[in-house]
Amino acid sequence: MSTTAALAAAVELPAPRTGAMLVCVPEVSGQQPLVAVADGTYETAQERVFWRESPDAEVLRLPLERPVATRQLGELARESPYASAAPGLRALLRAVQDSHADSALSEALQAGDADLAFAEAVLLWKQAGLAQAYQGISRCLGQLASSWAAGTGSVLAEHRATRVATQVTDRLAAMTPAPDRAGMVVLAVPGGEQHTFALCALAHLLRDAGWPTLVVEDLPLDELTALATAPDTTAVVLSVHTAASASGLRRLIAAVRTAAPGVLIAVGGPGLPGSTSTLGADLLSTDVELLLRRLGSGSRALTERESQVLTLVADGLTNVEIAERLGVAPTTVKSHLDRILAKTATEHRAGAVAVALRQRWIT
Repeated sequence: MSTTAALAAAVELPAPRTGAMLVCVPEVSGQQPLVAVADGTYETAQERVFWRESPDAEVLRLPLERPVATRQLGELARESPYASAAPGLRALLRAVQDSHADSALSEALQAGDADLAFAEAVLLWKQAGLAQAYQGISRCLGQLASSWAAGTGSVLAEHRATRVATQVTDRLAAMTPAPDRAGMVVLAVPGGEQHTFALCALAHLLRDAGWPTLVVEDLPLDELTALATAPDTTAVVLSVHTAASASGLRRLIAAVRTAAPGVLIAVGGPGLPGSTSTLGADLLSTDVELLLRRLGSGSRALTERESQVLTLVADGLTNVEIAERLGVAPTTVKSHLDRILAKTATEHRAGAVAVALRQRWIT
């Protein structure tokens, strides 16, 4: 009697699922992540079995409670070199690069299946990067919110997906090594803001890049400014999800700036007001890569002449006075300042000076 027949005699097996598939099992409780190609799968009372060619040729046997993500490869993939390259994680993932993995993640989130959503998020992380995994989660939550606003979705569906997304984020973060950089990044929201999932996702992206983080959500202003003035605080990041008034954000940023003039202040999110030119933040962006560059830049971002110009700005000189000191035209000074503002991702002279002092581009 074959193995499959013996199992069938012991338990009632569901119909086997067939078709070439990529199988990804994320790391759980110290167990190493696994990647393999299988032609089919079936379940026993305790285990899920993946096989190649026939049910007797097992390639993976997993406890039912262990999360796993699968991606159908199609008939062509069976003949591709990837199908026999099980140890080659990168090659295997390339085989499904166009499989729209985030749609499977979205389905798992909407179904409220935390284990499957976690496995799909890990697969997407390994395939396209951690930021792509969080973009997939964010797209799903955004679509659910839009459906509710349009009257075609429910609050229950949005809350269920958000709860599962938070669980997935916690489990993903547990897979990340301890930060190895100096300097704490404080992540908060403006007063009254209730949407904090973006903060947790951003915190993980920052920790994955080595930055210690502290998610504080909505704090009284005096407590937030106290954190900003702590000796190890490098930056304060505000996430604005719901529409915020420019005046309210301006007052909040000014209070943090007054308390901690040497700390980077970054603001981002879909709730930023239409006019942001006078908010006073060092960085206004939803681009995580830009934030990471601003946090981690140890290189000299300014040319020698730009450093001279900004040093004189820091000394309180006007453009005309700087031009006279350097022997150039005032329009040349303005061009230098335009480039300085672009390089420091700031909107005003004082912000550029603050960034350059923190990065030691000027002294």
